[in-house]
Amino acid sequence: MAPSKDFQILAQVMRFSPDVLCAIDSKGLIQAVNAAFLQVLRYEEVELLGNPFTDIVHPDDRPAALHMAAGKQAEAVEFECRCVGRAGQEIVLAWSVFPAPADELLLCASRNVTAERQAARQAQAQAELNEVLVQYGFDMVGLMNEEGIYTYLGGSIQATLGYGPSQLLQHNAFDYIHPEDLHKVQACWQMLSTHPVVSIADFRFRAANGEWKWVETSIRNQTQNPAIGAYVVSSRDITERKQSAFEREEREQRFRLLFENNLSLAVFQGTTGVVLDMNPAFLAFLKQPKQAVVGKQLIDFMPVEV
Repeated sequence: MAPSKDFQILAQVMRFSPDVLCAIDSKGLIQAVNAAFLQVLRYEEVELLGNPFTDIVHPDDRPAALHMAAGKQAEAVEFECRCVGRAGQEIVLAWSVFPAPADELLLCASRNVTAERQAARQAQAQAELNEVLVQYGFDMVGLMNEEGIYTYLGGSIQATLGYGPSQLLQHNAFDYIHPEDLHKVQACWQMLSTHPVVSIADFRFRAANGEWKWVETSIRNQTQNPAIGAYVVSSRDITERKQSAFEREEREQRFRLLFENNLSLAVFQGTTGVVLDMNPAFLAFLKQPKQAVVGKQLIDFMPVEV
């Protein structure tokens, strides 16, 4: 049988068109491909002709391709799928499929949109990352892989720790943690295998000038999020708060030493006159143990004439 007019036109279009073109029969087998098709997917023509079109389609996208290749559409259809090149690379093609009833063929024209889809995914990932950064405000924010290596850094890291934008990238965060705090942090890190969010109350992190900064950290497991694919680490500098707590504790210890060792009588009372504490000198004067006087009125232990 002589080729139909449709097939003759197709042959000429496929010969000269820069678009990715092929023809598929009613069984879904490839009957013709053009030079652009071979160039984009890197196959030899002999590897394609007579074989199922779906063989070059990514497994996850085959249902749509099978529907198209059934060849029963009365009108043109459009769909998009990932094709697998000869070297295993994924190539996203946007197809327009036209029936040619005279030859029982589907005439398939496609456009390579791989770069566009990659750009869209990158834009989506950046948008989600920006959302994370906004969520944590002025905190120090980083992305880390499963080994604890920084893959992204942002927020106030430079202002707080003194590290430049690239100084911590590809470095392991655990190398900067104080040896006395390392075991606690590593134990919390292991919890991420079963917990989506883990908080670490406080630990010391080495700043660029060698000083130890106290930080509190929250880690979110976003490794399964295709737009992020990492652990999101948000940290806040609490050095001043810790130093204030240390100084307050030191003052309390000094006062406690003075209170306990003072030879004069000393007592702490509440606003209602209830005894809250009493030093050893006062207890010796009253000849009472501490548990006998705490919570009671001091006047209860004074001589009647007082």
